[in-house]
Order: sequence, then C-alpha cells, then structure tokens
Amino acid sequence: MDVKPKFAELEYTAECIAQMSSLTPLIQATSGDVRRLEIGLAQTEDAIVMDVHGGEGDIDAVSMTLKTEDCLLLEGEAKAAFSAEKVYDIWKAIPQDAEADMQFSTDYPLQVSYSTGDATMRFMVAPRVEVQR
Repeated sequence: MDVKPKFAELEYTAECIAQMSSLTPLIQATSGDVRRLEIGLAQTEDAIVMDVHGGEGDIDAVSMTLKTEDCLLLEGEAKAAFSAEKVYDIWKAIPQDAEADMQFSTDYPLQVSYSTGDATMRFMVAPRVEVQR
C-alpha cells in the first residue's frame, strides 16, 4: 500500500532557493541559545534577510543577507518569525550540496524542501506567534 502524506495547499508569497552551503553561517548561528528566526524578503531590496535573535533583549542577534546572485531563485515579499530551534533541526538534516527551496508568507508555516535522487523531502514549521504585552 502506497500512502502519501497530504499537505495543505498554501499560497506562499515569497520563495528562496539556495545551496545549503550558502546558509552555513546562519545555520551555525541558530545552533546556540537562540529563540527566534526572522525571515524577510522585500521586492525593493533584491535580497532575503534572515535575523536570528536570542533571549530577552535580543542582545545576541545575528543578521545575514543573501543577495539575488547568491540564490538560484529569489522572489516575492513576506516577513515571518519561526522557532530557531525547529528550523535548525531541519537545516542540519539537509545535505550541504543540496538546493533548499524555502517558501514562506507572513503568518504562514515555513516550507523547506529539497530533492535527493527520486525523492523530494518536505518539512514545515509553524510560525512563531509573539504575544504583545
């Protein structure tokens, strides 16, 4: 019996396809005691900006920018936050020579996929919800 998982059909507004090796500095930054990963893409910048934030006060924040020439595909517009720990767990499972396809929208899950042989691996991470106090 061949059972395929069903994924929700989501309309993503931003997409970035990049070699995992180009994300290595950001992957290393998310491996520490960090809480939140913010990913933003704006049409005016021609770049995707990823910020990793630590605990209260975000003193230990790291920012990384991937420009159009660093990506195989970079299009759309969105800004979203995710659990850095969950995204790190996904990224460390993807081979460094793989092309990772990241799709996201504001307040939507992050979808990360890559192909290996005849299979495509797809991961989803729910957005991080921040409570205003």
